[in-house]
Amino acid sequence: MSGRDKGLILFDGEPMARHTIRILAPIASSHQVLINCNRNVEAYRNLSPRICQDISIGYQGPLAGIEAVLSSSEADVVFIMPCDTPFADKSIIELIAGKLIEIATRSKHFRPIALQSGEQKHPLHCCIPRSYLPSVQSSLQTGRHKLMQWLDENDAIWLDFDHGQTLNNINTPEQLSSAALPSQRT
Repeated sequence: MSGRDKGLILFDGEPMARHTIRILAPIASSHQVLINCNRNVEAYRNLSPRICQDISIGYQGPLAGIEAVLSSSEADVVFIMPCDTPFADKSIIELIAGKLIEIATRSKHFRPIALQSGEQKHPLHCCIPRSYLPSVQSSLQTGRHKLMQWLDENDAIWLDFDHGQTLNNINTPEQLSSAALPSQRT
């Protein structure tokens, strides 16, 4: 995005991060929605009072952000969503939460859960038990920064989710200018 902070870029008249907060709000009160950001902290604080920054030194990718969120949260299970998928809707949360409930009826041991569409995995649409924080920290300390690798090493459950463009990321100015919410398409 030409160096711009994607979460603060306007989509449908509001910062893309606001769309993510709206999806997470029904399962977490506003003070529980954590935003991981390493710049523009005050701008993000206007979206949510709970902000956390990477603990690891230097940019180590999304897994470092997950470390910060797991360290800052009091919840037993943390839902993770990226800020650059403004087409996301509550069906993502419903699918993951449904799987958590199913697991809870059989066991108290939760594993990470993430989404995929066919063969394409979407590791940042996930749910991670806070008990996995030591595993995340160990991966970062040993130079294994790839979230997909961490999910596979920790026997993540991959749920198939095929709802059109719901999981599409907006990564470029061109994608942003051609994007439209379903209600805006003719």
